[in-house]
Amino acid sequence: LTRGTYPRLYLPIIAIILVVSVVRYDLLIKAEVKEVQLQRQDKLQHMQHYVVPQLLAQSSAGNTALVKSLLDAEARLNPDILSLRWQHGTAALSATSLPPGQVSPVPAWFQRLTGLGPLDAAWPVVATDGQPATLTVRLGADHAQERGWNTVGSQLPISALNIFTIL
Repeated sequence: LTRGTYPRLYLPIIAIILVVSVVRYDLLIKAEVKEVQLQRQDKLQHMQHYVVPQLLAQSSAGNTALVKSLLDAEARLNPDILSLRWQHGTAALSATSLPPGQVSPVPAWFQRLTGLGPLDAAWPVVATDGQPATLTVRLGADHAQERGWNTVGSQLPISALNIFTIL
């Protein structure tokens, strides 16, 4: 009872700040993961709606060189793509993106929190010649995690400054 009001409220204030910060970052990380997942799904829909018909048309025409260049261009332009594989009948063509030349700036603890991993999708279709054709895509998680980390990581110094100012 001899202590003043400020020392008695110091620990509860710190507890409130910590709880609010944990809740804020939990919600922020969940929102970023959801946004990244939607972006990845959008990329897969692009592949299904635009790339598959182009591959199917060129493959049915027997133009394997153009099919290969379409696969290579898509893998080169989309950094999320780890590999593409087009199989038409017995012929199969594939393309892979170049491995990243640098280590990901995303901390390991953030990678575990996001739960993002490689994403696989396949779209089987029947070509005009009656043969089955399938585009198989594998998206990596590195670029998706970097997009999420850019938002969360930029908020950390701001939150630290706010907490330091309050205390």
